[in-house]
Amino acid sequence: MNESFEGFAKPKQNWFKMPNEWTDITCEMTSLAELKVMEYILRHTWGFSEYDKPKKITTDEFMHGRKRKDGSRMDRGTGLSHVSVINGLRRAVDHLDDFVVLCESCPKKFHDIIQDYQND
Repeated sequence: MNESFEGFAKPKQNWFKMPNEWTDITCEMTSLAELKVMEYILRHTWGFSEYDKPKKITTDEFMHGRKRKDGSRMDRGTGLSHVSVINGLRRAVDHLDDFVVLCESCPKKFHDIIQDYQND
């Protein structure tokens, strides 16, 4: 981001709520990559109110942003490299038990997404 940050836009439809427990989970994270990939997954599950629908996010999408059907990007992704995305997802596996307290259906989704990339 080359522009100076002038604050967040007033919330209308450009935001989603984060669980209060999220801060307790993130305080134990030692990797920025883990934080970024988990928040990206939250954005594309909770942020779209898709709590029970499996979501496949490719490493390219984690890096550069989710693709729409027409191929354009809906966001800028995490800005991480391929290796960092994989490492962040691997570290996230360690915190999945903590995430259970946030949403009964989310751990399965996180697990499904992470399993797809553990062997990359």
